[in-house]
This record gives sequence, C-alpha cells and structure tokens, in this order.
Amino acid sequence: MIYVSSVVPVLDNSGGLLVKCIKIYGKAPRGKATMGSLMLVSVKTYRTHRKVKRGQLLKCILSRVKHNILRHGGYYVRSELNGVVLLNARMSPLGTRVLGPILKETRRKGFLSILGLAPFVV
Repeated sequence: MIYVSSVVPVLDNSGGLLVKCIKIYGKAPRGKATMGSLMLVSVKTYRTHRKVKRGQLLKCILSRVKHNILRHGGYYVRSELNGVVLLNARMSPLGTRVLGPILKETRRKGFLSILGLAPFVV
C-alpha cells in the first residue's frame, strides 16, 4: 500500500527515477492507494536530459504493488516492489516504454495504453 509522502520508483522511461506521493485521488480507504489508483506525485530523482525535472508535479497510476491482490480464482498475486507509471495532462503515459511486468488490474481502471507498452502482463 502507498500512503501520502511515500517514495515510489517509476516504471517507465520518462526520466523519473523516484517520486513522492502528494495526493491520492478518488476513494482511498484510510488514505491508502491500492492497485490502479490515480495519484499526484512530485519528482525527487531523475535522469538528466529527459522529459521530467526535479520538483515537477505529475499525475501517475499505481501499476505494481507489493501488497497481496486477490484474484477471481481464489489465489493471490503480488509483486516484488511498488511502481508507478507517469501520465501527461491527457492521461496517457509520459514515457514510450514500460520496464518490467504490469499487473492485470490496470486494465479495469481503463489505462489500456499502459498495457500496450508493457513487455508482458501478469
């Protein structure tokens, strides 16, 4: 689970490396971001000469979580680390590639363009 002021790694090639959560949009139970939550983040560390800069405020979607997710078949899925994909003003991905797997629950939130960029979906 991601809370406000949590530091999370970025999964795409937009240039951000670590971002800090500032606000969680929508119905967040007890202020926690769950799989597929939309968040407002601030860039903390970045790669030079890329699209994002330090301190820039961006929206992102939580695409990978360490917390167990119950699937329909009665089994749990979880990832090794948390991760977000940065979005632009039109709610499409800021980067051109997504590094690593993306969980299937991202599809339910309507972000199909992120699934198209990912190498595989778990």
